[in-house]
Amino acid sequence: MIVGVGKETAAGERRVAVTPDAVKTLAKAQLEVAVERGAGEAAGFRDDLYEKAGARVVGTGPDVYASADVVLASLADVTLADLGLSGVAPRGRPGA
Repeated sequence: MIVGVGKETAAGERRVAVTPDAVKTLAKAQLEVAVERGAGEAAGFRDDLYEKAGARVVGTGPDVYASADVVLASLADVTLADLGLSGVAPRGRPGA
């Protein structure tokens, strides 16, 4: 399963949904983590810290969301349009 983590989009937002330490925990649980480039910057977490923890750092939010089975975010009011994915159906698993 791929867990996606994007950069928060609200003005002035400094949080990130997953820290590098949390990536280590997710990786130990056999989960792959994809983090948008720069997602942790405002919270003080560089991309290389995510990579060292076992995450795959990818270019853009849409890149993260297109490949993720589940997306973690700090904000509750995020829509597909906010993520640049208007008109895109969420991915599903056969039989789910």
